[in-house]
Amino acid sequence: MTNANPAPVGQPHWRPRYMALTKHRIIVALLHILHIITTLVVLILAVYLLKHFPRGAFEPRLQGVNTPRAILLSAIDLLLMLPILGVSLSRHNKNFLGFFTFLLGVGWVVLFVYVLKDFTFGRFGLCESLPYALFNGRPDYARCKIKRVFSAFIGLAAVTNFLATICYCMWRVADEY
Repeated sequence: MTNANPAPVGQPHWRPRYMALTKHRIIVALLHILHIITTLVVLILAVYLLKHFPRGAFEPRLQGVNTPRAILLSAIDLLLMLPILGVSLSRHNKNFLGFFTFLLGVGWVVLFVYVLKDFTFGRFGLCESLPYALFNGRPDYARCKIKRVFSAFIGLAAVTNFLATICYCMWRVADEY
């Protein structure tokens, strides 16, 4: 009869079947929830801009070009982010999710740059592009407010997405054991 003991728990070859819902998982899930909320706001504002401010002769920008891009990116993001949120709350290893959130974050940053490059910092603040101001005079302040909120939420969606990506990268080792 041999006196062989099994390997103690925690040896390098041992991996748990599932992980507990730890603090870093909760933080990542909260970032995903905040991102989903901001994405919904972007989607609602984009539809509102497209419906109430149709593209004019001198403004093929937010209402005509970037708004459909925002609607498309928001729809794709919501289709992917809701399952990612579910997986991030599950108890199984999920280090591959950082890659998908990074790709979505790149899309949000590109859209944010496209939206911001159409604004001018002039007499009326962050509002209209220079061609629009030259040809149409004073801007519509209601539309300016909506555009500012629209841009802010696109930026917030990009920031929350990249924070979730950074959290996935930072806690990768902690996620494996």
